[in-house]
Amino acid sequence: MQCYPEMLNRLILTNLFYFKSNWVDIRAAAPMFIGFLVLHVDEDQCQQVDLDQLISGVALGHRRGMRLQP
Repeated sequence: MQCYPEMLNRLILTNLFYFKSNWVDIRAAAPMFIGFLVLHVDEDQCQQVDLDQLISGVALGHRRGMRLQP
């Protein structure tokens, strides 16, 4: 992230798409990866994250149960 800080929002949005993956491992890893990114970037980089979109994606996954079983 230090070399490409402008990629943060794109990585998060891509991982929100993986919440719907047919592969259990991908569905399970996507929210953890987003959490890792958000917790470990500089405050300045966090400003570029669209929190409304992030929260909406996580809430949608939660409403669907984020089932790890297909």
